[in-house]
Amino acid sequence: MPRAQDVISVASAEVGYREGHSNGHWNNQQKFSPTVPGLEWSQGQAWCHTFVSWVFRQARIPGLAPVTASCATGVEWFKSRNAFSAYPATGAVVYFGSGGGSHVGIVERYDSTHVYTIEGNTNESGSAEGDGVYRKQRLRRDPYVYGYGYPAYAEGIDSADPAWGRSHPKPVPEPEDDLPWVSFQQIYWAATHTVEEQRGLAVPDTPRDDVEKAQAALQKKAGLSGHQVGLWDAATRDAYRRWQETLYGPGPDSDGLPGRSSLVLLGRQTATFRARDFDTPYRPDPPPPSPPVADAVSLAELRPGQANNSVRVLQRALSKEVPTKFPAALLESAEYGRYGEKTREAVAQVQSNLGYSGSDADGAIGVKTLRSLAQKYGFRIQDDRQDSGSGAEGRGRLQLSDVAYNDPGDASGDTAMRAYAQRACELTGMDPQYGVPALTTIAGRESAFNHPKWRVNTTDSNAWGPQMADGHPQNCSRGATQCIPPTFAEHHQQGTALTPYDVVACMSATINYVRSRYGVNQSGSNFAARVQQADPNRPPRGY
Repeated sequence: MPRAQDVISVASAEVGYREGHSNGHWNNQQKFSPTVPGLEWSQGQAWCHTFVSWVFRQARIPGLAPVTASCATGVEWFKSRNAFSAYPATGAVVYFGSGGGSHVGIVERYDSTHVYTIEGNTNESGSAEGDGVYRKQRLRRDPYVYGYGYPAYAEGIDSADPAWGRSHPKPVPEPEDDLPWVSFQQIYWAATHTVEEQRGLAVPDTPRDDVEKAQAALQKKAGLSGHQVGLWDAATRDAYRRWQETLYGPGPDSDGLPGRSSLVLLGRQTATFRARDFDTPYRPDPPPPSPPVADAVSLAELRPGQANNSVRVLQRALSKEVPTKFPAALLESAEYGRYGEKTREAVAQVQSNLGYSGSDADGAIGVKTLRSLAQKYGFRIQDDRQDSGSGAEGRGRLQLSDVAYNDPGDASGDTAMRAYAQRACELTGMDPQYGVPALTTIAGRESAFNHPKWRVNTTDSNAWGPQMADGHPQNCSRGATQCIPPTFAEHHQQGTALTPYDVVACMSATINYVRSRYGVNQSGSNFAARVQQADPNRPPRGY
């Protein structure tokens, strides 16, 4: 069934519902506010837009309409997407009153004279402050009708707008397609915990990078300054409160805590990020006790972005070898134990000192550079090797310089991904009943099923290094399941292509990687459980 009809069906089923009644009065107590995450506070308030948000959530397409209790915010949400019209459309969200800020409903159908709507918090007379859910008939030319927000239904939208077209609906553009994502739940967690608690997180995936993006937006919109970068401190909270006041005015809605609608609008209006991950609360594991620094490292663990004890050993050596690039003070900072930008710069300096240049001095450490440090500072390399021959489990590890950057133009789409995943499972010994759906889910989320536009990511934190033959920085994520070249080289499957753009090669390397990194077993029966990005029943999350 088309999605617009899903929305209309959900709304229709509520016609006749009435809010609570006490002391001889209707009291705005209703069932919708408590079941829309982020709008629980609106219980007892005017609930016409809360009803609209609830309907889209019940129709399982919450992203097609704003999650807000404010009609003015709803109008801004659609206008910012170039999805607002003066003409009705089936399944559109209709706004009433000055600036559209008085009342809202859902369009069930329309004709040349009237628009037929389903509205919450109204009554028989069509009041903007009523007692329940009603079907209403309104004149299209009624000055009370302000305009219509057009949800981006998959099937398009049946509109009376001649610029939109009924036979060929105009697609709703998403101008933020190339913007990085932030997690609402991680930012909300940071905003509701102390700076000390935020700083104490030891898990690899902390809120810091997402908070930093929000802070950059707040510098543009609310004059944020004097803050601790990556930490939701008092200055950040105060700036966010000022941002909320531009949307809602002073009051309980402007408390400095990020809400879904305000965070989405902040990213959109500053063109700095997109927000997602609205439903699953962020619950970081408690930080483990700090282990003693070992006297041995694993080359496989020394990759940009990784956080582990091998990185600590390397950093202790770097603080002595190139103290101007990696000062000893960093051993007491959040950089300690994580292969971040400072570590990469220090490794690049060591490589340069050893006579390497170009892509051989890019800050991604190789065995020869690591050996020179190990000999000088007395630690062992657990997985030292002389060549790049095949390793355990049928892998054919590559040197980074062996990775190719040609794109064979493999097919895209869900069906093609399943066929490629089947072959990758055969090569790596994974049971296809587990591996195929997991890999296909990853490919859908990481590259839109190997769509040509998304086969290389040039905007995330991995996009650094010298330009390669494909015209992009060396360390960019590439391929259907988005492998960075060092990971692809380390986990390359013997007998597959040398480029991550080859879907079978990329998926095979992904299987080897998740087995090594996340403990996915040989059959893959715990693939979706161990890797959230492979589980279609959980929200997307980088892996």
